[in-house]
Amino acid sequence: MGKRSRQKPEKHCVGCQAIVAEMFRVKYQEQSDWILVCKACQLAIKEQDGYQYGGTWKQAKRN
Repeated sequence: MGKRSRQKPEKHCVGCQAIVAEMFRVKYQEQSDWILVCKACQLAIKEQDGYQYGGTWKQAKRN
């Protein structure tokens, strides 16, 4: 028996709608919910008030 596929379903960036294999969970306004964004959108959001980093989501697991 082999390992099952370690690939998760793809997700879209909330900012630019791009499909990427690595996304960042961020919150950037006090009343805002957590959102998943790509690296480019994260860098733009990082400059805004109330920015919080909440972790990294990856489509493929390491092992």
